[in-house]
Amino acid sequence: MIILLCLLIPAYALSVENNVSGRQEVDPITTESGPVRGVALGQTDILQYFDIPYGQFDTNDPFQEPVKPEPWETILSKNKHSSKCPQIQQNDEYVGNNDCLTLSVFAKTGVKNADVLFHIHDGDFGSGSGDPEVYNPQQLVSEGIIVVLPNYRLGALGFMCWQNETVPGNAGIKDLAFALQWVKNNIKGFGGNASNIVVSGVDTAGILVDFLVLVNQTSKYISKGITESGFALSQKALDRDPLRTADGKVNANGGVQSIITSGRGIHFKPCIDNSFITKSFWGLLQTQKIDIPLMIGSTNQAGMDYVTDLNDDNIQEFRNNLSLILPTDLRFEGNQEREVIEKVKRQYFGDSDISINLLERLSLCFTDSTYLNPGIREARLLTKAGGTVYFYEFSYTGDRQNPIPGAPKGDSLRYIFTQSTTQQEHKVETQKGNVNENESAANTIRTLWTNFIRNGIPSASNVDWKAFDATEGNEKSLMIGAEITLTNRLHVERMKLWDEIYERHFVETNLGSTLKSSILVILISFVTSNIALTTL
Repeated sequence: MIILLCLLIPAYALSVENNVSGRQEVDPITTESGPVRGVALGQTDILQYFDIPYGQFDTNDPFQEPVKPEPWETILSKNKHSSKCPQIQQNDEYVGNNDCLTLSVFAKTGVKNADVLFHIHDGDFGSGSGDPEVYNPQQLVSEGIIVVLPNYRLGALGFMCWQNETVPGNAGIKDLAFALQWVKNNIKGFGGNASNIVVSGVDTAGILVDFLVLVNQTSKYISKGITESGFALSQKALDRDPLRTADGKVNANGGVQSIITSGRGIHFKPCIDNSFITKSFWGLLQTQKIDIPLMIGSTNQAGMDYVTDLNDDNIQEFRNNLSLILPTDLRFEGNQEREVIEKVKRQYFGDSDISINLLERLSLCFTDSTYLNPGIREARLLTKAGGTVYFYEFSYTGDRQNPIPGAPKGDSLRYIFTQSTTQQEHKVETQKGNVNENESAANTIRTLWTNFIRNGIPSASNVDWKAFDATEGNEKSLMIGAEITLTNRLHVERMKLWDEIYERHFVETNLGSTLKSSILVILISFVTSNIALTTL
């Protein structure tokens, strides 16, 4: 897949040994459920604790909240990450195991009171794991930050929602809440600061971060939040009709494998379950107050993966049904939809018909409607609710050539979790005295992120990043490209269109709901079902 090649770059191989040469074996750490011992990352002072159980679920009643794992007495010491929750991979293969509610911890030896980054893996709510081969923590850990990579239930198992006792919904988010509680109670033993747990995620994982920040049961564990191209105010975030989504297709009384396989191709999402998530994200922000800093933003072509695999037949579907370019969280009456379609078409395509030659414009349309504008509207609400918001648009691509000019979603994390071979070579050049633009930009990006993790202010030399102010004309956003500049209202005309559309037609401010044609679901399913976990 093209998008996979764009986003997924080789991570450092996380080779491990029982101890670093010449060093005595480290002492085990006692957790709530049993002792664990880390293994060293090569010849470094970084210790890796793979696949520590933080919870378990009852396979006979698999949709319920997690409970504590069975305790163990023998020291747990694994030398690689292998735990993965049940899921269907892109080759249509069922993988994973039921003992998957685990997390991996990465810490520098000798650290005390270290800041903690709890990073949630992406995967469209249906795939992936907390895999350090994808989210290589070495850079962050070498700077004294502890990284935690959790697993959680996926697909139908994690997000099917009948809103009843049998399938209450949101099991995957409840897993993450349980993992956060584990981190709060146990991270001190690894040298971590339990009062500074920063939660981060990209795309659908960013949506999960948003809910965790606002849900009463979990907000108490979180000191800061970081998201990229993922907002709970987006059309992607909430299933407004979860009973229709399942519609008898999944056998909830079957085994775990039957549940997962029968849910193949269905896009399960978080839902309002009336207990854990009691309102939509918009509804929560109408009354709830928050007092933590948040660093949120989008890449400038986050919608790229919606379009790069489209062909003439798919494009014809858009021409035949232009409502497919509109988000699914809008409600119209009479001729309102046609009027909105004409405005959107005029802004992004002018007098031209949508064609295979206009994929960049189509990508920009999806970027604005699904990522950038929901993010800006969310920043306004978060600020009004008391949060300190740092908003950004990430467009830096370095020397890479993407199928569409710009940065796809998840691209910012390439500079946070791993370094490519090219970047390593650039380091050598820099050491020789030749300052390289790519390495300089990468260092600045990492510095912004790590300083935010530490103190809640994304700072770096020569970067003056002011917080987002929801008052008119003061919506500060940082544009992170080859140059880094602070702007006062991002893409004003493009955002004005979507602001007006949502002010008039957002389903939250209209009675009832509306569901778009299933064609869009089919198109998006065609694209996303073939995309692996590609945040890097």
